[in-house]
Amino acid sequence: MKHLFSEWEKMDFRRFRGIYLFLDYDGTICPLSKETYHPVLSVPMRQMLEKLKHKSCVKIALISGRSIRDLRKKIGLSSLVYSGNH
Repeated sequence: MKHLFSEWEKMDFRRFRGIYLFLDYDGTICPLSKETYHPVLSVPMRQMLEKLKHKSCVKIALISGRSIRDLRKKIGLSSLVYSGNH
C-alpha cells in the first residue's frame, strides 16, 4: 500500500496554482448506503468529475478507506489521483 505522501509529487503543489479537490468516495461524492460495499456513483456526479478533470485549473484526488483497485473500479475515470487504505 502506498502512503498518500509518497504520491504527493504527482499533485505538483509547488508549481500548480489552481484548485485541488480532495474528495472521499463514501458519503462525499457517493451517498452512504446501508449496503456498505455497494454504493453507486450517480450519473450527475460522474459527469461533474468528468468535466472537472478536463479543467487545467483543477486537480482531483480521490481518497478512500477502500482499496485503490476497488475505488478505480467504482469510479473508472483516468487522470485522477486515487488513494486507498486497504
